[in-house]
Amino acid sequence: MKLSAHQVEGFCASPSPDMRAVLLYGPDQGLVAERFEQISGALAPDLNDPFQVVGIDGAEIAEDMARFLDEAAQISLDGRRRVLRIRHAGEAVTAAIDAFLKSEGDDAVVLVQGGDLGPRSGLRRLFERAEAAAAAPCYTDDGRAVERLLRDVQKSHGIEIDSDAYAYLVARLGRDRGVTRSELEKLVLFAGDGGTLDYESAAALAGDNAQLGADALADAVGLGQAADAFRALRRLYEEGLNEIAVLRRLLRHFQSLHAVTAAPDPLLAVQKLQPQIHFKRKAAVERQAKQWSPPRVERVLRLLGRAEQLCKRTGIPGRAVVQETVLRIARIAGT
Repeated sequence: MKLSAHQVEGFCASPSPDMRAVLLYGPDQGLVAERFEQISGALAPDLNDPFQVVGIDGAEIAEDMARFLDEAAQISLDGRRRVLRIRHAGEAVTAAIDAFLKSEGDDAVVLVQGGDLGPRSGLRRLFERAEAAAAAPCYTDDGRAVERLLRDVQKSHGIEIDSDAYAYLVARLGRDRGVTRSELEKLVLFAGDGGTLDYESAAALAGDNAQLGADALADAVGLGQAADAFRALRRLYEEGLNEIAVLRRLLRHFQSLHAVTAAPDPLLAVQKLQPQIHFKRKAAVERQAKQWSPPRVERVLRLLGRAEQLCKRTGIPGRAVVQETVLRIARIAGT
């Protein structure tokens, strides 16, 4: 059975008793792991009970399918369904799961934690097509999911989050459920029960400092502010970014700026950029959209390409190349 993304949460909280096997997969491995634990707990309240819960690695099944099938065929002594939890499962376990689903008996249910399986995956298709199995996709949280997690934190800990911090966290979090949970735990620890959280604190605690620094560099150089650009560049080096990483961050910014300036309505194009521009940068990026033209951006893209080649293929110190490139871009911005 193929579950839709909006069905998965309810299914994991209350799995159908008719299911003999469930596959959790998708690009958000933090969410895959969280729902793997959720559905495990729904099926077996005590995950440490060795008589009901068995953990198996996918590699072990690939090497010894017979052992897995013997484990799955064992009869429960207390009437409870045994739960076989398979982690790190790939295509190599497909034959074993297929054999299990074709076997008789319903004393065991198999939970499989898979990776980001594409539509052509044999393992995924097996679960989608089998009547007694379910394939549950775990996609990256959207803004509404992150908002729900934030509301849960506010309610359970009585924390007040100001509007700017709230907007920042919704935009910043959501790429991986495990990372999101970890970041929220840091915020709760900082604010404390009944505390408050403002934008500056949220950005300091949950922000990607390197990304924030790269944004500051891109905006400064894009607006022709050389002194601010060099200060941002020093902070990036302090964060551990090397010269190639700095150049590529600038390259991505000017590639986006090229798409914006080539659009019929540059300001509307800024609104549609993906990933979305953070609200604190919106004014700076809109100014650049008005200030730059496609030919001038193309000139910068050529400069950045040559700078990367110089860093890789010559003996010229990389930092000198980057500084010269930043200065030249800032001058182009000012013309």
